[in-house]
Amino acid sequence: MAHSSDSSSVWSSAFVHDSLADGVDVLADRLALGLASAVGVIALLFVLIAAYIGFQGGDVEVIPASVLYASSGASLLVVFAIVWVRLEPGERRAAFPVSRPSPVELGWTLAFVPLGVGGFVAGLEAAALAGFGLEPFAYDVTDPATLAAVVFGAVLLAPVVEEALYRGLLLGTLLGRGWSPVAAGLATIALFAALHYPHLGVAGVLAIAGWSIFPTILRLRFDSIVGPWLLHLLNNVYAYVLFVAFVS
Repeated sequence: MAHSSDSSSVWSSAFVHDSLADGVDVLADRLALGLASAVGVIALLFVLIAAYIGFQGGDVEVIPASVLYASSGASLLVVFAIVWVRLEPGERRAAFPVSRPSPVELGWTLAFVPLGVGGFVAGLEAAALAGFGLEPFAYDVTDPATLAAVVFGAVLLAPVVEEALYRGLLLGTLLGRGWSPVAAGLATIALFAALHYPHLGVAGVLAIAGWSIFPTILRLRFDSIVGPWLLHLLNNVYAYVLFVAFVS
């Protein structure tokens, strides 16, 4: 059953790429894989962290950043590899649309960097009104092991794999099942934000939801995950490396 309305149709005609729904019908039966991959990244991360705690004899008060981000990167890599193998070539092309970004797309992407930060801050402010806060990231980026793990997990792998899984595969499966671009985009934003709860709490969920609006718009407008990946990459370089280096 299609999820549509007059208002979403008007929005779609103005902001959605003409070929967005082309070929996504092959993904209609891949919703379970899309959901499993999204949840699987978090589940595998928990397993790896639990294994680390077990190897340490259970006496661990704080997980080192090097362990956390290395485990996160490993989880992303393993889950994406499984998804890649499970998909047929035609399904991969539909799930992971890639094209050379035009100057217009690059312009939108760069403009969305500060807007994304604004969306993140707006989410934090909304959470603060409800009494929830977010602890800032605190680790030593001058430590080689920590920096290597952060670059591996948060800068290199998280942007490309998360965009491929959420705004690629998951959004594509919803479109393939007849969802409108607006409904599919909102559902993707909600799930992407919700799965940050274990690491960032309620405030982080609302902040991520505010930020996620912008890569989702890029995905719908230009029918490619390249713009969202670039925006995600620039955001994570700022949030996980530059910002931490200046405030810690």
